Amino acid sequence: MEADTRLVFLHIPKCGGTSLSEVLKANFKPKEVCPHISDALSRQPQKQLATWRFFSGHYSKSSVDCVPGPKNIVTVLREPNARVLSLYYFWRAHKEAYVEENNLPGPRLARQMDLLSFLQSEDPSITRSIRNTMTRTLIANLLVTNAGGLVGRDVGFSIDTAMANLVRFNFVAFTETMDEDLALMTRMFGFEPVDKAPRSNTFESFSMRDAMEPVERETITPAIERALNRATRLDRELYERAMRVRHTLRCPFPN
Repeated sequence: MEADTRLVFLHIPKCGGTSLSEVLKANFKPKEVCPHISDALSRQPQKQLATWRFFSGHYSKSSVDCVPGPKNIVTVLREPNARVLSLYYFWRAHKEAYVEENNLPGPRLARQMDLLSFLQSEDPSITRSIRNTMTRTLIANLLVTNAGGLVGRDVGFSIDTAMANLVRFNFVAFTETMDEDLALMTRMFGFEPVDKAPRSNTFESFSMRDAMEPVERETITPAIERALNRATRLDRELYERAMRVRHTLRCPFPN
């Protein structure tokens, strides 16, 4: 990767992105790494943004666009229903003391609700994290509803817009093919090769053991299946489209 080019990882939660971020971050000096991981890049001065070369966080596409100069943009997608289930059980596995100490509304609600109640909830702490999250993240600053649709637009427009943005990304990886994708990505950017993605931000990872406890998974009933499908309507179409052309989602030109 050219010395004047930045690398931006748009991290969609529970897609295996923490592991990927660690691999990519290792190729930069500490002073080159942006410390901001929330969707707040638009509030940073351009002069300050220009001092960093690696960005990784739960950004939106519009926040990514704030990064100055030429940049390579990467992200990871995951089968949407699996992503939502992973999020629920990850949140639910947080110990009560850890949740209260850190005031975590999502995990608090997940601990209080069974899966169906969680999926049907209208609490914004839940809806913004499970309802078509991938599509909503990728459609930049277009106005969206809690249900994941675009105000004044149809479903097709939402997916087409997200897909058009994905096509301009320099690498789109998938949780289901992460090892293969990571090897290709590191080679593409001229980084130290990695054969297998590490597992991070999971119950099994050492850093999370004190904060989490095992949880039992529920049987997926027809009602739960319907609720999952309602929550991921746009994301499932986006994911299927992207998976069909995944080997072409490798734009060689910096954004």
